[in-house]
Amino acid sequence: MRILVIGSGIAGLTTALLADQDGHEVTVLTKTDDPLICNSRYAQGGIVYNAPEDKPDLLYNDILNAGSSMTLPAAARLLAEQGPSILKKVLLDTVKVPFARRNGDFALAGEGAHSLKRILYSGDNTGEVIITALLDYIKKYTSVKFKSRRMVLDLITIPHHSADPVSVYDRNFCLGAYVYNFKKNKVKKYFADKVVLATGGIGQVYKHTTNPECATGDGLALAKRAGARIVNMEYTQFHPTTLAFKEAGNFLISEALRGEGAVILNKNGEDFIAKFDKRGSLAPRDIVSRAIQSELSNKRSDYVLLSLTDMEDSFIEKRFPGIFKKCRQYGIDIRHEPIPVVPAFHFSVGGVLTGLNGRTSIANLYAVGEVACTGVHGANRLASTSLLEGVVFAAQAVNDMHAHPGDLRHREKEIKEWDQPSGREQADPVLLNQEWEVLKTIMWNYVGISRRQLLLSRALIRLNGMQEEIDSLYRESRISKKLSEFRNAVTVSRIIADSALKNKSSIGCHYRVD
Repeated sequence: MRILVIGSGIAGLTTALLADQDGHEVTVLTKTDDPLICNSRYAQGGIVYNAPEDKPDLLYNDILNAGSSMTLPAAARLLAEQGPSILKKVLLDTVKVPFARRNGDFALAGEGAHSLKRILYSGDNTGEVIITALLDYIKKYTSVKFKSRRMVLDLITIPHHSADPVSVYDRNFCLGAYVYNFKKNKVKKYFADKVVLATGGIGQVYKHTTNPECATGDGLALAKRAGARIVNMEYTQFHPTTLAFKEAGNFLISEALRGEGAVILNKNGEDFIAKFDKRGSLAPRDIVSRAIQSELSNKRSDYVLLSLTDMEDSFIEKRFPGIFKKCRQYGIDIRHEPIPVVPAFHFSVGGVLTGLNGRTSIANLYAVGEVACTGVHGANRLASTSLLEGVVFAAQAVNDMHAHPGDLRHREKEIKEWDQPSGREQADPVLLNQEWEVLKTIMWNYVGISRRQLLLSRALIRLNGMQEEIDSLYRESRISKKLSEFRNAVTVSRIIADSALKNKSSIGCHYRVD
């Protein structure tokens, strides 16, 4: 069976690895030059495992509490009960990811809203260590094919892309993708019996984000155009601590620092977050982010401070080498000085709706990782569960695909070629960059950490106008990566703003001040 995986983060690579082990023909598409460049790579803190004294019910309850009554109990139960064993099988026993150890055992960290220390980590670059290990293993021991510098423009679905008029009576199903090859400047049809969206996050729709440049919401936009069901997109999680230097590009200051005892203070050295939540700096991310935003607004400050004064110098250098080095570049010695921090967009809690088996509402189309909404995160993600979710639900999806095989080769001949007339000019990249900055500003100011109806309504009016303009430009211009990404980003922004406007309740990381 042919399986096409779109994306090379932890969910996509786990899918590829397990599908190959089941004997399937697997191709991984990535729009970046190197599959190592993905959202998962930038995860600093770690991945949920379990402590010796841990129990599934403890993790289950922590997930539900963080999810603010919106978590799907069955999804949380699956993650809590099967997550550690699937992680062990894939990342520990097979790939052998070199997580940190202490006295021979795995070292475990604590993070906000966890009832105990249960986080596996590797310094402060856990995501990169995991992705590197997965890629090395897959390239050495499997037959998985990687195709880089290729961007999916649209999913191939029947009846939408069929030349057979009778196909209108078919149920909507996916059998591949139209893929743009940057190097050859051509669009090719990639057919598959199962297609897996593993495209990661949406961070580039916001002015301030911890996400890399590749996180433009492509998978969500693809799913939207194909007619898949998308839910919970108003739940956009902002990370409370990123480095407050413009040149640093919202470099993430991991929650793991607070798990090890770091405290957020205002410029007067006051622990102001305790006024909002008794857990203080270890409260859930949405509470901490709003507390910081309030402090910045009330005091007219540009940043707050993250103090590590209760940690030993040697521990700081060993436990957080990447953060230590990055801060030194900006003249901050975190052993003796607090880190200036501000919130930034971090994670999309909602996404393409799937069942516990990874299936979307479109037949033969699966979604895993951040692009998917499994129900695990509810209205607010518990720290370090996203990487585990990627592994667990990738395994679920592969099991389902293997149990329900299919061969769609007989339908390929009816699929239309990509319509790309010659002679079209390329869209002005300067204009695209300007429009993208406008989009980011609208999303940050109107659809940010705290929201109100008037601003959301204005945002949606402007975003609807931008959608009409970019769709027109897309039809009239030559295909390019930047143009396609911007089109996707506008589509995703509209979904977020519309969802936020319709939900008048403050739940989790969706906060309405009105």
